[in-house]
Amino acid sequence: MPHADIAHYSLFYTVKVTNFATATMRNLLLLIIRFKVTLIWLGLSVLSVVISVQYNRKNNETFHNYTSVTSSYLENTRAKFMKRYYTRQENEALRAENLRLRQELMNKNYHIRRLSFPKPPDTLSLNSDWTLIPARVVNQTIHKQYNFISINAGSQDGVAKGDGVISAQGIVGIVIAVSKNYCVAASILNKNTKVRAKTSVEGSVGILEWKGDKINTAKLNYVPTHVLIQPNDIVVTSSYANIFPDGILIGRLKDVQKSGTNFFDINVELSTNFSRLTDVYITHHRTRGELEDIEKRIIPHE
Repeated sequence: MPHADIAHYSLFYTVKVTNFATATMRNLLLLIIRFKVTLIWLGLSVLSVVISVQYNRKNNETFHNYTSVTSSYLENTRAKFMKRYYTRQENEALRAENLRLRQELMNKNYHIRRLSFPKPPDTLSLNSDWTLIPARVVNQTIHKQYNFISINAGSQDGVAKGDGVISAQGIVGIVIAVSKNYCVAASILNKNTKVRAKTSVEGSVGILEWKGDKINTAKLNYVPTHVLIQPNDIVVTSSYANIFPDGILIGRLKDVQKSGTNFFDINVELSTNFSRLTDVYITHHRTRGELEDIEKRIIPHE
């Protein structure tokens, strides 16, 4: 490009910038002239407040007290916000750590149980077939005869129908419906839900059922009367049917009575507080489907 053209364009843009700056200043002056009365009033008001605070002791003390209170309120609000923000981060970190520790504990317990039965070395695995899927409760009922829990984890997270649901306090329910992003579980507080359970001392397996009355009490049925059990014995899950891992807390024996049959009449005090249920874990067994298929072919339907 010739030097003459460069000089022409430079002069052109210089004139445009100058015109823009001039127009801006003119608009600013017009704005000041238009609102001059308001601006003068604001200026005089600020000046009068400054003079009043500066040369009047009482006003000075009042002003400083007010600014101190306001400053403290703002600082307190900021501190609460930052605390909530960091608390959320800490909670998420603790939740992830709890998941890791639970998975490790479950794997170790499973491995110990497998080692208690001699098998060829190539059939032993250091990895459990169980997977824990962390999730949150998004909706639930607790005061009906048939209660359900909606959870924000679905098939894309690895959840399948028939998986168990547990919390840090104990068992929660069994998954009965799954979509891509959500699942619904039948709560333990559901008269149709039945869970294989056993006492941690004796190990005799029975069926846990909720009778639809008290939200913290369920029945443990089919425990033979020859079994040595007593109130306050711990009740945990059995791994039969591969819905829950073995040894997940259910509660404790509240009262044990002989019913006149071959089985005890047992009330179990549930460990899970369903009214404050938020974080849960879904227990998924990798080969449960295979077991169910073969049982359907072999075991006749009653």
